[in-house]
Amino acid sequence: MPGTTYAAGAEVDIDVAITNLSDSAMPMPLETTPPVIVGCEFVLTRSGSGLEGAVEMTPYLWAMKRLTGRLSEKERAIAFNQNISPGILHGGEVELSPGQTIHYTALLNDLYKIATPGTYNLRAIYYGTVDALEVPARSNVLTFVINPPPSPSISIKIATVSGALTFKAFADIEILTDVRNDSAHPVMLPVPESSSEEAENGYRFVVSRKTMGSNGGSSVEKTGDYRINDQWEDYNHKYRKLTIVQPGQSIRYQAANLSKMFVTNVPGSYAVHVEKVDPVTHVAVQSNTINIEVR
Repeated sequence: MPGTTYAAGAEVDIDVAITNLSDSAMPMPLETTPPVIVGCEFVLTRSGSGLEGAVEMTPYLWAMKRLTGRLSEKERAIAFNQNISPGILHGGEVELSPGQTIHYTALLNDLYKIATPGTYNLRAIYYGTVDALEVPARSNVLTFVINPPPSPSISIKIATVSGALTFKAFADIEILTDVRNDSAHPVMLPVPESSSEEAENGYRFVVSRKTMGSNGGSSVEKTGDYRINDQWEDYNHKYRKLTIVQPGQSIRYQAANLSKMFVTNVPGSYAVHVEKVDPVTHVAVQSNTINIEVR
Protein backbone atom coordinates (compact mmCIF):
# COMPACT_ATOMS: atom_id res chain seq x y z
CA MET A 1 0.00 0.00 0.00
CA PRO A 2 1.52 3.36 -1.07
CA GLY A 3 0.51 5.25 2.09
CA THR A 4 -0.57 4.59 5.64
CA THR A 5 -3.08 7.44 5.98
CA TYR A 6 -6.25 7.67 3.94
CA ALA A 7 -9.27 9.92 3.74
CA ALA A 8 -12.63 8.41 4.64
CA GLY A 9 -14.04 6.67 1.57
CA ALA A 10 -10.67 6.35 -0.20
CA GLU A 11 -9.60 3.06 -1.75
CA VAL A 12 -7.07 1.06 0.27
CA ASP A 13 -5.03 -1.35 -1.86
CA ILE A 14 -3.11 -4.09 -0.05
CA ASP A 15 -0.11 -5.87 -1.55
CA VAL A 16 0.07 -9.51 -0.43
CA ALA A 17 3.22 -11.58 -0.98
CA ILE A 18 3.17 -15.35 -0.35
CA THR A 19 6.43 -17.31 -0.52
CA ASN A 20 6.66 -21.10 -0.76
CA LEU A 21 9.25 -22.10 1.84
CA SER A 22 8.74 -25.85 1.33
CA ASP A 23 10.65 -28.25 -0.91
CA SER A 24 7.69 -29.06 -3.17
CA ALA A 25 5.38 -27.16 -5.47
CA MET A 26 2.27 -25.68 -3.91
CA PRO A 27 -1.00 -25.31 -5.87
CA MET A 28 -2.88 -22.13 -5.00
CA PRO A 29 -6.46 -21.60 -6.24
CA LEU A 30 -7.05 -17.97 -7.17
CA GLU A 31 -10.38 -16.14 -7.13
CA THR A 32 -10.24 -13.31 -9.64
CA THR A 33 -13.28 -11.11 -8.92
CA PRO A 34 -11.86 -9.45 -6.84
CA PRO A 35 -8.43 -11.17 -6.67
CA VAL A 36 -8.15 -13.36 -3.58
CA ILE A 37 -5.90 -16.35 -2.88
CA VAL A 38 -8.26 -19.05 -1.62
CA GLY A 39 -7.10 -20.07 1.84
CA CYS A 40 -5.60 -16.65 2.58
CA GLU A 41 -7.66 -14.50 4.91
CA PHE A 42 -7.38 -11.08 6.47
CA VAL A 43 -7.96 -10.20 10.11
CA LEU A 44 -8.80 -6.52 10.50
CA THR A 45 -9.42 -4.65 13.76
CA ARG A 46 -10.07 -0.99 14.46
CA SER A 47 -9.28 1.24 17.44
CA GLY A 48 -9.53 4.89 18.38
CA SER A 49 -12.97 5.55 16.87
CA GLY A 50 -15.27 4.46 19.68
CA LEU A 51 -15.96 1.29 17.69
CA GLU A 52 -13.04 -0.87 18.80
CA GLY A 53 -12.84 -4.49 17.73
CA ALA A 54 -13.40 -6.48 14.57
CA VAL A 55 -14.42 -4.57 11.44
CA GLU A 56 -17.68 -5.43 9.67
CA MET A 57 -17.25 -7.56 6.56
CA THR A 58 -18.77 -6.79 3.15
CA PRO A 59 -21.33 -9.20 1.62
CA TYR A 60 -18.60 -10.47 -0.73
CA LEU A 61 -16.33 -11.51 2.14
CA TRP A 62 -19.29 -13.10 3.93
CA ALA A 63 -19.87 -15.18 0.81
CA MET A 64 -16.21 -16.18 0.49
CA LYS A 65 -15.95 -17.26 4.13
CA ARG A 66 -19.21 -19.17 3.86
CA LEU A 67 -17.95 -20.91 0.73
CA THR A 68 -14.69 -21.97 2.38
CA GLY A 69 -16.40 -23.04 5.62
CA ARG A 70 -14.56 -20.53 7.79
CA LEU A 71 -17.59 -18.78 9.28
CA SER A 72 -17.86 -18.99 13.05
CA GLU A 73 -21.17 -20.12 14.57
CA LYS A 74 -22.14 -16.48 15.17
CA GLU A 75 -21.13 -15.47 11.64
CA ARG A 76 -23.10 -18.38 10.13
CA ALA A 77 -26.23 -17.20 11.95
CA ILE A 78 -25.77 -13.65 10.64
CA ALA A 79 -25.10 -14.89 7.10
CA PHE A 80 -28.24 -17.03 7.23
CA ASN A 81 -30.38 -14.14 8.46
CA GLN A 82 -28.98 -11.82 5.78
CA ASN A 83 -29.44 -14.48 3.08
CA ILE A 84 -25.80 -14.13 2.00
CA SER A 85 -24.78 -16.85 -0.43
CA PRO A 86 -21.47 -17.54 -2.18
CA GLY A 87 -22.82 -16.94 -5.66
CA ILE A 88 -20.81 -17.90 -8.74
CA LEU A 89 -17.05 -17.63 -8.41
CA HIS A 90 -14.75 -17.40 -11.42
CA GLY A 91 -11.18 -18.32 -10.60
CA GLY A 92 -8.17 -20.39 -11.64
CA GLU A 93 -5.07 -21.89 -10.08
CA VAL A 94 -1.43 -20.96 -9.89
CA GLU A 95 1.42 -23.27 -8.87
CA LEU A 96 4.07 -21.87 -6.56
CA SER A 97 7.48 -23.51 -6.97
CA PRO A 98 9.84 -23.92 -3.98
CA GLY A 99 11.28 -20.53 -3.08
CA GLN A 100 8.93 -18.70 -5.43
CA THR A 101 6.90 -15.68 -4.28
CA ILE A 102 3.54 -14.62 -5.64
CA HIS A 103 2.21 -11.08 -5.28
CA TYR A 104 -1.35 -9.94 -5.65
CA THR A 105 -3.22 -6.78 -4.81
CA ALA A 106 -6.47 -6.80 -2.86
CA LEU A 107 -8.79 -3.83 -2.54
CA LEU A 108 -9.59 -3.86 1.16
CA ASN A 109 -12.81 -1.92 0.52
CA ASP A 110 -14.17 -4.99 -1.28
CA LEU A 111 -13.69 -7.07 1.85
CA TYR A 112 -14.37 -4.78 4.81
CA LYS A 113 -16.39 -1.65 5.56
CA ILE A 114 -13.56 0.73 6.36
CA ALA A 115 -15.14 4.18 5.98
CA THR A 116 -15.21 4.81 9.75
CA PRO A 117 -12.28 6.98 10.93
CA GLY A 118 -9.78 5.28 13.24
CA THR A 119 -6.59 3.23 13.38
CA TYR A 120 -6.75 -0.15 11.66
CA ASN A 121 -4.51 -3.18 12.17
CA LEU A 122 -4.39 -5.78 9.41
CA ARG A 123 -2.86 -9.24 9.32
CA ALA A 124 -3.02 -11.88 6.59
CA ILE A 125 -3.27 -15.57 7.53
CA TYR A 126 -2.70 -18.36 5.02
CA TYR A 127 -4.35 -21.64 5.99
CA GLY A 128 -3.56 -23.57 2.83
CA THR A 129 -6.12 -25.29 0.61
CA VAL A 130 -6.52 -29.01 -0.05
CA ASP A 131 -3.50 -29.96 2.07
CA ALA A 132 -4.13 -27.60 4.97
CA LEU A 133 -1.06 -26.27 6.73
CA GLU A 134 -0.45 -27.75 10.16
CA VAL A 135 0.41 -24.26 11.40
CA PRO A 136 -1.20 -21.36 9.50
CA ALA A 137 1.29 -18.85 8.10
CA ARG A 138 0.81 -15.37 9.56
CA SER A 139 1.99 -12.13 8.02
CA ASN A 140 3.33 -8.99 9.62
CA VAL A 141 0.79 -6.56 11.10
CA LEU A 142 0.05 -3.58 8.87
CA THR A 143 -1.25 -0.43 10.55
CA PHE A 144 -3.04 2.35 8.67
CA VAL A 145 -5.26 5.29 9.60
CA ILE A 146 -8.57 6.43 8.14
CA ASN A 147 -8.95 10.16 8.72
CA PRO A 148 -12.29 11.91 9.20
CA PRO A 149 -13.72 13.27 5.95
CA PRO A 150 -12.71 16.85 5.12
CA SER A 151 -15.13 19.69 5.75
CA PRO A 152 -17.46 20.03 2.75
CA SER A 153 -17.10 23.05 0.50
CA ILE A 154 -20.85 23.26 -0.08
CA SER A 155 -24.06 23.03 1.91
CA ILE A 156 -27.51 22.12 0.59
CA LYS A 157 -30.90 23.35 1.73
CA ILE A 158 -34.28 22.16 0.48
CA ALA A 159 -37.81 23.43 1.05
CA THR A 160 -41.22 23.08 -0.55
CA VAL A 161 -42.12 25.82 -3.04
CA SER A 162 -45.35 26.65 -1.22
CA GLY A 163 -43.89 26.33 2.27
CA ALA A 164 -46.58 23.75 3.11
CA LEU A 165 -45.64 20.38 4.59
CA THR A 166 -49.07 18.71 4.28
CA PHE A 167 -50.43 17.58 0.91
CA LYS A 168 -53.34 15.62 -0.45
CA ALA A 169 -52.70 12.30 -2.19
CA PHE A 170 -51.80 12.75 -5.89
CA ALA A 171 -51.06 16.47 -5.36
CA ASP A 172 -47.86 17.98 -6.80
CA ILE A 173 -45.09 18.25 -4.20
CA GLU A 174 -42.55 20.71 -5.54
CA ILE A 175 -39.14 21.03 -3.89
CA LEU A 176 -36.60 23.84 -4.27
CA THR A 177 -32.90 23.10 -3.83
CA ASP A 178 -30.29 25.72 -2.91
CA VAL A 179 -26.57 24.90 -2.97
CA ARG A 180 -24.22 27.32 -1.17
CA ASN A 181 -20.46 27.68 -1.50
CA ASP A 182 -19.19 27.53 2.11
CA SER A 183 -15.51 27.49 1.17
CA ALA A 184 -13.05 30.37 0.81
CA HIS A 185 -12.58 29.69 -2.90
CA PRO A 186 -14.79 29.64 -6.00
CA VAL A 187 -16.34 26.27 -6.83
CA MET A 188 -17.80 24.87 -10.04
CA LEU A 189 -21.44 23.80 -9.84
CA PRO A 190 -23.88 22.63 -12.53
CA VAL A 191 -25.79 25.34 -14.36
CA PRO A 192 -29.49 25.23 -13.38
CA GLU A 193 -31.39 23.66 -16.26
CA SER A 194 -34.89 24.59 -17.29
CA SER A 195 -35.85 20.94 -16.81
CA SER A 196 -37.04 19.85 -13.38
CA GLU A 197 -35.29 16.48 -13.67
CA GLU A 198 -32.93 16.54 -10.70
CA ALA A 199 -30.34 14.20 -12.23
CA GLU A 200 -29.45 16.89 -14.77
CA ASN A 201 -28.38 19.14 -11.92
CA GLY A 202 -26.17 16.54 -10.24
CA TYR A 203 -28.05 15.92 -7.03
CA ARG A 204 -30.21 13.02 -5.92
CA PHE A 205 -33.38 12.83 -3.85
CA VAL A 206 -33.72 10.24 -1.08
CA VAL A 207 -37.26 9.59 0.17
CA SER A 208 -38.52 7.25 2.89
CA ARG A 209 -42.05 6.72 4.15
CA LYS A 210 -43.47 5.92 7.57
CA THR A 211 -46.97 4.57 7.09
CA MET A 212 -49.73 5.01 9.63
CA GLY A 213 -49.17 2.82 12.70
CA SER A 214 -45.70 1.62 11.66
CA ASN A 215 -42.31 2.12 13.23
CA GLY A 216 -39.30 3.27 11.24
CA GLY A 217 -39.24 4.15 7.56
CA SER A 218 -39.03 2.31 4.26
CA SER A 219 -37.64 3.49 0.94
CA VAL A 220 -40.23 4.83 -1.49
CA GLU A 221 -40.58 3.35 -4.97
CA LYS A 222 -39.43 5.51 -7.86
CA THR A 223 -41.76 6.19 -10.77
CA GLY A 224 -40.99 4.60 -14.12
CA ASP A 225 -39.95 7.90 -15.68
CA TYR A 226 -37.62 8.70 -12.80
CA ARG A 227 -35.96 5.26 -12.94
CA ILE A 228 -35.17 5.82 -16.62
CA ASN A 229 -33.85 9.32 -15.90
CA ASP A 230 -31.77 7.98 -13.02
CA GLN A 231 -29.96 5.59 -15.37
CA TRP A 232 -28.69 8.53 -17.38
CA GLU A 233 -27.13 10.26 -14.36
CA ASP A 234 -23.55 9.17 -15.14
CA TYR A 235 -23.92 10.19 -18.77
CA ASN A 236 -25.43 13.56 -17.87
CA HIS A 237 -22.66 14.18 -15.34
CA LYS A 238 -19.97 14.02 -18.03
CA TYR A 239 -21.61 16.59 -20.27
CA ARG A 240 -23.19 18.92 -17.72
CA LYS A 241 -22.54 22.65 -18.10
CA LEU A 242 -20.83 24.25 -15.11
CA THR A 243 -20.81 27.74 -13.63
CA ILE A 244 -18.54 29.44 -11.10
CA VAL A 245 -20.07 30.11 -7.67
CA GLN A 246 -18.16 32.55 -5.47
CA PRO A 247 -17.60 32.05 -1.69
CA GLY A 248 -20.76 32.74 0.28
CA GLN A 249 -22.98 32.68 -2.82
CA SER A 250 -25.80 30.22 -3.48
CA ILE A 251 -27.32 28.78 -6.61
CA ARG A 252 -30.98 27.76 -6.84
CA TYR A 253 -32.18 24.88 -8.98
CA GLN A 254 -35.47 24.43 -10.79
CA ALA A 255 -38.23 23.12 -8.54
CA ALA A 256 -38.43 19.32 -8.73
CA ASN A 257 -41.84 17.66 -8.56
CA LEU A 258 -41.44 14.87 -6.02
CA SER A 259 -44.75 13.32 -7.10
CA LYS A 260 -43.37 12.66 -10.58
CA MET A 261 -40.21 11.02 -9.27
CA PHE A 262 -41.56 8.91 -6.40
CA VAL A 263 -44.81 7.12 -5.60
CA THR A 264 -46.08 9.54 -2.95
CA ASN A 265 -49.82 8.91 -3.19
CA VAL A 266 -49.86 6.55 -0.17
CA PRO A 267 -50.93 8.35 3.03
CA GLY A 268 -48.17 8.66 5.58
CA SER A 269 -45.19 10.72 6.65
CA TYR A 270 -42.38 11.17 4.09
CA ALA A 271 -38.82 12.13 5.03
CA VAL A 272 -37.04 13.85 2.15
CA HIS A 273 -33.44 14.95 1.72
CA VAL A 274 -31.02 15.58 -1.13
CA GLU A 275 -27.50 14.23 -1.63
CA LYS A 276 -24.75 15.61 -3.85
CA VAL A 277 -21.06 14.83 -4.25
CA ASP A 278 -18.93 17.76 -3.12
CA PRO A 279 -17.07 19.10 -6.20
CA VAL A 280 -13.94 19.81 -4.11
CA THR A 281 -13.68 17.08 -1.46
CA HIS A 282 -15.60 14.45 -3.49
CA VAL A 283 -17.44 13.44 -0.31
CA ALA A 284 -21.23 13.04 -0.34
CA VAL A 285 -23.02 16.03 1.19
CA GLN A 286 -26.54 15.69 2.59
CA SER A 287 -29.13 18.45 2.84
CA ASN A 288 -31.52 19.14 5.66
CA THR A 289 -34.43 16.70 5.97
CA ILE A 290 -38.01 17.87 5.55
CA ASN A 291 -40.98 15.81 6.76
CA ILE A 292 -44.03 15.86 4.54
CA GLU A 293 -47.47 14.50 5.41
CA VAL A 294 -49.65 13.00 2.68
CA ARG A 295 -53.32 12.54 3.59
